[in-house]
Amino acid sequence: MTSERELSTIHLISPPAKWMHSGIPYPPLGIAYLSAIGIQNGIGINVIDSQFSEFPEKIANLLDKKGPQLVGISATLMQLPDSVALAKKIKASNPWSTVVFGGAGPNCLSPEQFYSYTGNSVDLVCQGEGELTWANIMKRFLGSDNRSKELLKPQYIFDDIQGTVLFTKDQIKINPPRAQIQDLDTLPFPDLEAIDASRYIELWKKNGGMGSISIFPSRGCPYACVFCDKTIFGRKFRHNSPTRIVNEMERITSDYNLVEDIFFLMTICQLREMSCLDYAKKFSLRV
Repeated sequence: MTSERELSTIHLISPPAKWMHSGIPYPPLGIAYLSAIGIQNGIGINVIDSQFSEFPEKIANLLDKKGPQLVGISATLMQLPDSVALAKKIKASNPWSTVVFGGAGPNCLSPEQFYSYTGNSVDLVCQGEGELTWANIMKRFLGSDNRSKELLKPQYIFDDIQGTVLFTKDQIKINPPRAQIQDLDTLPFPDLEAIDASRYIELWKKNGGMGSISIFPSRGCPYACVFCDKTIFGRKFRHNSPTRIVNEMERITSDYNLVEDIFFLMTICQLREMSCLDYAKKFSLRV
């Protein structure tokens, strides 16, 4: 049975990643945040996660869709080959699709390097944090329904969106950067249902011994380690409030009974500044 999400003309894809196909894979929280931004704005999104066996079938259904489609693909550097191959299939199947890339992979390359690698298969790259930029892109896309096909081309719709690079046959246009999100508490909780987080938790329980899930309590790091990418979250340390962090932990443990362990995904450990552990103890959370 086709779900309401699958009927959407807006799609988010976490692409194949052979190196991540272990017995304890990590959930793609990036697209879970972007899906939550869609919900916050009243926009339904079809989320396709590559980790599980039905991925080829869902991609086949997407390739069958005609008319304007907005397809967001999140990729690490190691996912780029499969991501680009997928983008080319989407463009070949439906030239009126707008393909948007985000994540550390495309952000690690210069726009010129990225374009030489992808050709005409990608229309936009989100630079830096993607939530507000993705919201802007979705609204532009949905607001263009009454345009002729000629005017649906990305250069007419997305030409001035902050935090993006626009690729056309004629040029690479680098738009002004988008300011970082200073108050992370304004972001919605990630849409864990969209990525079926229960399956990840069950796999961690089965193969890792504990039902585990991850959260992002902070972003950014002021240091300049050569091995670490700063293109997404930048070098300014920002964190959620202790109340927000504890609320997210409580929400997860309430929705998913198998959760026994919550990973803090942080580029720098500043637990003293965040004070969330002391705060959690007041709520009698086991941390």
